[in-house]
Amino acid sequence: MALIKCHDCGGEVSSTAEKCPKCGAPTPLTVNASVIAMIVAAAALLAIFFVYWAVYG
Repeated sequence: MALIKCHDCGGEVSSTAEKCPKCGAPTPLTVNASVIAMIVAAAALLAIFFVYWAVYG
């Protein structure tokens, strides 16, 4: 666990923290994790669509 600088206030934030304890800004890792989760969800929905289309198409 390392300390990184907050991009908003410059305070020290744990690399495993979701947001800065000083100003509440999200850490870059949190933003990236949410983007990855959205991409995975979209891919899953697309896969379900294609399976449905292949079976009932």
